Amino acid sequence: MIKRKVIRAKDIGVKKPRLGTVAKNKTISIVPYLPIILIIVTHLILYFFIKDKLLFTPDFDRSDAVHFNLSLKYFLSKSLAQNTLPFWTDALQGGFPLFAEGQIGALFLPNIVFFRLLGFATAYNLLFVFSLFLMTLGIFLFMKKQSIRPLLALFLSYTFTFSGAIGFRWIHLNVIQTASLIPLLFFMMFELQKTRKLRYGIWSIFFLSQMIFAGHMQIVFIALFGLFLWYIGMSYTLIHLFAVVISGTIISLPQLLPTFELIRYSVRNLMGGYAHATSFSMPWSHLLSFLFPYPFGNPKRGSYPEFPSNMGIFWENTPYIGILFIVVFVSCLIYLFFKKKLNKEISVYLCIVFIFILISLGKNSPVYFLFDIFPFNVFRTPPKYLLIAVFFSVIGAGLIIEKTLLVAKNSFLRILIMAALFINIVMLGIVTLNYHIFIKNKIVLSPPPLTTYLSKDTRYITLGFDKVWHSYFAKHGWMTEKDIDMYSFLNNSLIPNSNLIFGYQSSTINSGGLRLKRVEYLTDAVENMLVFPSTEKVSTDSAVKLLSVMGVDSIVSLYPLLQKENQIYSITNGGSTIYLYRISSKQETPYYVPSKLKKIEYIDEFDALLEAGQISTVEAVLEEQNSLSQETHIISHNTEQTDTKLIAEVYVPKNTFIVFRKNWYPGWTIQIDGKRTVGKRVNLIHIGVSVPSGRHKITLTYSPTSFYLGVLLGSIYVLIFPLVLVIYRKIKTQ
Repeated sequence: MIKRKVIRAKDIGVKKPRLGTVAKNKTISIVPYLPIILIIVTHLILYFFIKDKLLFTPDFDRSDAVHFNLSLKYFLSKSLAQNTLPFWTDALQGGFPLFAEGQIGALFLPNIVFFRLLGFATAYNLLFVFSLFLMTLGIFLFMKKQSIRPLLALFLSYTFTFSGAIGFRWIHLNVIQTASLIPLLFFMMFELQKTRKLRYGIWSIFFLSQMIFAGHMQIVFIALFGLFLWYIGMSYTLIHLFAVVISGTIISLPQLLPTFELIRYSVRNLMGGYAHATSFSMPWSHLLSFLFPYPFGNPKRGSYPEFPSNMGIFWENTPYIGILFIVVFVSCLIYLFFKKKLNKEISVYLCIVFIFILISLGKNSPVYFLFDIFPFNVFRTPPKYLLIAVFFSVIGAGLIIEKTLLVAKNSFLRILIMAALFINIVMLGIVTLNYHIFIKNKIVLSPPPLTTYLSKDTRYITLGFDKVWHSYFAKHGWMTEKDIDMYSFLNNSLIPNSNLIFGYQSSTINSGGLRLKRVEYLTDAVENMLVFPSTEKVSTDSAVKLLSVMGVDSIVSLYPLLQKENQIYSITNGGSTIYLYRISSKQETPYYVPSKLKKIEYIDEFDALLEAGQISTVEAVLEEQNSLSQETHIISHNTEQTDTKLIAEVYVPKNTFIVFRKNWYPGWTIQIDGKRTVGKRVNLIHIGVSVPSGRHKITLTYSPTSFYLGVLLGSIYVLIFPLVLVIYRKIKTQ
């Protein structure tokens, strides 16, 4: 029998606790968590700095801060409070699939949580700060995983968050929200490549789908292209990247399918072409903006070249990252070069930065031909690629500085570099905060005086605001109280989409190109006839008839347009006057019955009839059906409508063709007495239906089939995903 040797504590130098005592647990240090605590604290300070205020920074033609992001998020907040998603609204373009436009971010999880639980102003500011927090935290974690010391990683994470590529884009919350997940996506993909653990793949899929749901597809594409170049450069396994992209895309189908459907009917094609893709290209000279924030002028002071110009758009062209950062970056790079310590990883980051800077130059770049190729020809404004260039610059700088400190082993050099980076962060923060303005949220959300002359059922059109807005802010900027007063004054023009905040209906929309093509055509026709009328009075008469067709009963204009008897209000400030005209004394009904309907096949036929004043609620044009004439006698017993439903109980003595003022769009279904029927397009935009004689109940309902199809496909994929993994692992082990 073999005796086992008993190993006692004293034999290996371990002291047992004395009798009657308990061994003390090892002390947990908070030092490793200090950078994360600091990130949390600094972002809380930022929140309290803007608490009870809202971002109010103007642009040139309107403010994307107020007239786009703030307005859309306000509408989303109201929808979520009613436990619905904003699939359709009659408040924009006379009817618009707002969810499909995408930038409202209806499926972005932080939007759902914050807006569902908190008041709007609090939720909006917390979403903004939370996005910056995620961005800073993601950069820090990503650099920590690449063995960059905590303090350096912390300073560089703030450098990215407060760089011009992010700071000057605070007006675009949806861009900030999408970009906030880029570092976390890279972090998870890095861990997936390193460990091959499933959980990192699932997190990567989650973050990618959330980026898509946040609503800025160009930023998503730029991030994925950067990820692809990074994988190629680092010789990582591409199958992981493809699996994540495919999985994230399928899960995002509830948003992607409605968006692709809207593209079919919008003024913007899926592939815009070279001219579209290279619009607002950045000149070579603007590369100075990496070092200085205002080498060509400051929009806030009204000194930047007027938009549009060859200089492009300021907040797109200015990736300002700080001269001290550049000095440290370049100095360390030169040091490593002469020491022959540059490695493959550093070279990859430098090459990717160079590639993205070249792409950001657009038509001024030697790689201009890329913008003739899908998917580069889908998106416009090449300088947006600077955002990912700054991202790779910061990560690359972390690797370069860390390597320099390891090679040099000089305490004074370490202190000097950290001090320079800290001062650089302070400069970035000062520049960013000085550029923007925040106003008390009660002022931003309060309806302007002009709205007291409108009823909630009023549908209006705004004309001429963009030129007046541009001519003022491009020249004066927004430095003084007078400028802010002018900003508030111009809000009387109810620039779309600000009407979503105040609860009024606009026949136009502020969107990134996804505007309904046919409605936009009619709106342009109205503006051409009223703002730039011919010498014949028929132009104004034709415009008024067309507005009646569109259900518009009021005009808000920065030019005098109609007769004095039509003017019901005007307000003046700084030499500019805003006029409110009433063109119809009665509220337009949700339907009309033309006495004549003429079939057309080409838009030229419509233009000729419009010029002749023969487009109205009495004389209409239709497609897919022969011309007809009819009596207009109809008795309506009851009409109820919401944005997504219209119910009309009518009595007609004989067969009648009724036209409903709901914009024709896939997803609208028509039922007469519970039986489904097919609608026809009338006057380019509306839904017409033949109703037999007698008493009937007509129901129009909007249900986004593309959304539900996306939910179905995404759900099926989630259910079969575990099976796919099992099959993959079996194949791999064979």
